[in-house]
Amino acid sequence: MTAVPGPWRAGAILVRWHGLPVAVAFAGLLLVSGCTAALSSEWTQCMVPGQATAELRIESCTRLIEAGNMTPSDLGDAYFSRGVGYRQQGDFDRAIADYTVAIRLAPNARVLVNRGAAYGYKGDFERAIADYTAAIALDPRNANAYYNRGNSYEHEGDHDRAIADLTQAIALNPRDAQAFYNRGVAFGNKGDLDSAIADYTQAIAIAPDYAMALENRGALYGKRGEADRAIADLTLAIAIAPGDAIAFYNRGKTYLDKGDDDRAIADL
Repeated sequence: MTAVPGPWRAGAILVRWHGLPVAVAFAGLLLVSGCTAALSSEWTQCMVPGQATAELRIESCTRLIEAGNMTPSDLGDAYFSRGVGYRQQGDFDRAIADYTVAIRLAPNARVLVNRGAAYGYKGDFERAIADYTAAIALDPRNANAYYNRGNSYEHEGDHDRAIADLTQAIALNPRDAQAFYNRGVAFGNKGDLDSAIADYTQAIAIAPDYAMALENRGALYGKRGEADRAIADLTLAIAIAPGDAIAFYNRGKTYLDKGDDDRAIADL
């Protein structure tokens, strides 16, 4: 009888965030005479990636917002950037509040994607899906919106919609190993092991050190009774991530199925 390996990472699904609005020109600020240098520094710390900690970004964006001399478009970018700072601190409620103001000032797909991701982190997948859908309506080629919406559908147990969105994300970015991985998760949860294995295989071809893809593919090989393939994948996963207890557990269960008690005991 074939033993079914234990836990696998069906829930290891990530969201994608859009970064800071680096394309915004500093010239868009309406500067007060004598304050140009100070506001230039504030602008850089608020808007430009890598120029400030989350705390400093929030402080700089707040001063720009409170100065009251920005165009609506630039003000929307400042709220968006401050929202990024709050998100980096894990303060999703404040991030959502700032993203909401940014959307009201200048609706665009990137802010909707980020607000959707923040809702997703709070477990509010209905609102997350609504934001991703609105983002796709504004920008039908936004791969992150399809990727995140697909993951939200999977969290809701809607495997078919998850697969459809992740397929679209892959069509827009065929080298996206995480999208293949997550679609593999959806196929696996649906019970389509062959398609799941095919997606994990594609993810590994793109990113050979993708330990979670190797681990999940190994677990599914074990479910299909292909013990040698399962052990090979799980051994590679352990070599990449030697602290991964789930991979050791699954390999140990597979050794036990093969009757190799000594190696099973060593892993378990």
